[in-house]
Amino acid sequence: MEGKGVMHAEIEIEVRDKNGKLITKKRMRSHSFVKNFLAWLRRLWKTQEVVSGQLTSFATAISPVEPLDTGGVARGVPQGRWVGATLPPDIFFARIDAGAGEADSGIRVGTGTDVPTVDDVQLSVPILHGSGAGQLSHGATSLDVLGVSGGEVSLKIIRTFTNNSGATITVKELGLHQKSLYTGTTHCTFMLARDVLVAPVDVPNGSTLTVRYILKTNI
Repeated sequence: MEGKGVMHAEIEIEVRDKNGKLITKKRMRSHSFVKNFLAWLRRLWKTQEVVSGQLTSFATAISPVEPLDTGGVARGVPQGRWVGATLPPDIFFARIDAGAGEADSGIRVGTGTDVPTVDDVQLSVPILHGSGAGQLSHGATSLDVLGVSGGEVSLKIIRTFTNNSGATITVKELGLHQKSLYTGTTHCTFMLARDVLVAPVDVPNGSTLTVRYILKTNI
């Protein structure tokens, strides 16, 4: 059990062959939230400052019935995506749940071994999406429902990669990324965490790699 009031992240890694048979399974502590993580939260929470290009209306980009307000009432709040009927129709404020094939947000993997620092803004050597040499096919990044067990609350962020490159690919680093509106309709990607694996993971041709970032906090 972690110390009370401490938020941390854990990482689960699974490699399965083309028939679904488990080859490798690992679980470890994530040590490497970068400076961008708190810098972005600060910007999200800071309302008394005009930012060039920010949207002033959230229109229909409102969530359904979560979270609860201070009166215990479920309230719709601005979501991470603009879904208005008029242009611009596809703007993201804080996207981690990337779609299949989208490598500009969500969980990414790479082959670099540079020691993580708080100033990291990208993977050292990111693996590209595709089926060519050295590439992995990126599935969608999904966000599981919150898990509650006693005083512990957890959130799983999950992505599966498929190796159709024709050869084994060795994954040595992981990263959690968020796609956000920069200005107008222009987006940028922020790295939130980067971890280098003590023991690299081989992903044979035809197999899948599933990575889970699990954020936890407790009371």
